[in-house]
Amino acid sequence: MKTLAINIKDYCLIICLVFGLILLGSPALCAQENFKQKRNSYFVLPLVFYLPETNLGFGAAGNYSFLWPNQIIGDKPSSLSIGFAYTLNKQFLFYIPYNIFFKEEEYWVKGELGYYDYIYPYFGIGNENRVDEEKYAAKFPRIELDALKRIKSNVYIGINYRFDDMNLGDFKASGSLEAGNTLGVEGGITSGIGPMIILDKRDHINWPTKGILLESRFFYNTSLFGATYEASYFEFFFSKYIPHNKNVFALNFISKNTFGEVPFYELALYGGGKRSRGYLRGRYRDKNLYIFQLEYRMPIWKRFGAVLFANGGGVYNEIDDLSFNTFLPAAGFGLRYQIDKNQKINLRLDIGFGIDSTEFYFTFKEAF
Repeated sequence: MKTLAINIKDYCLIICLVFGLILLGSPALCAQENFKQKRNSYFVLPLVFYLPETNLGFGAAGNYSFLWPNQIIGDKPSSLSIGFAYTLNKQFLFYIPYNIFFKEEEYWVKGELGYYDYIYPYFGIGNENRVDEEKYAAKFPRIELDALKRIKSNVYIGINYRFDDMNLGDFKASGSLEAGNTLGVEGGITSGIGPMIILDKRDHINWPTKGILLESRFFYNTSLFGATYEASYFEFFFSKYIPHNKNVFALNFISKNTFGEVPFYELALYGGGKRSRGYLRGRYRDKNLYIFQLEYRMPIWKRFGAVLFANGGGVYNEIDDLSFNTFLPAAGFGLRYQIDKNQKINLRLDIGFGIDSTEFYFTFKEAF
């Protein structure tokens, strides 16, 4: 599930962090929970931020978690999230991630509906063909749907579908994208389908303290569904959670492999609030990606907690391109505030340090 995350570069106004810290210290302001009715809970989080490419921006993010009448406390909760932001440069983001269980968790539907009109960074493709940062504008609607059925305890199989209609522009004058030699600069439609499988043995969906989560999916982007390019993608996710006294040691591995005609905006992206904190999302991109992540999660006082994390990985075109010279390590720490006590959902403020890179992340729910 995606969440609304603000990536704050060094030049961002301190007001963003100050605003976030005020919210962290004011439960009544940012969370409205009915602790007598523990089957349902919600919160709303206002956002204010500033970036040179966006000007002043503002919006909100929220989450509603619930149990169906035939579920009992302790069953997996369904959730609907919403996030939107608008900037004075007339940029707009709106999305609704959803994660819903039906019929005593026999069926599982998750994904996202959204519309994006925003600015994205581009540094070239691969480890060698680097360019100075260019920014481009992208406008696109998004539909993501994973439809799954449980076939045995903790095992789900199903299909995934995705649709994006990418319209690109505002390329840097005399930049590599404006030259028109990069596949995908004309934009295009992503539309396709594929199989997927999930093994979920976590003890809690939002704050696991033990168990594993394994997800594997194949996606075929095809003209049969209206796609502009013929390509296929294989993604693999694995997380393990190990309790240690009152703390949790979390491990995560991610890989993505792409094949065929892959436009630059569909390549595997390294960095971001959930993958390799410490690097701007998209700072590195290529046909293939691998990421290792470690995190140690600790309660501090009441609803407050802290984490230490480290990660590493890289991108590559062919398997022969893998080397220690292209390995991208990072480490950092973060603060947590349990904004939704019923469903164990945290606000998180992380800072990651990569190679010549420092990134901040302010969002809700854990990275993995």
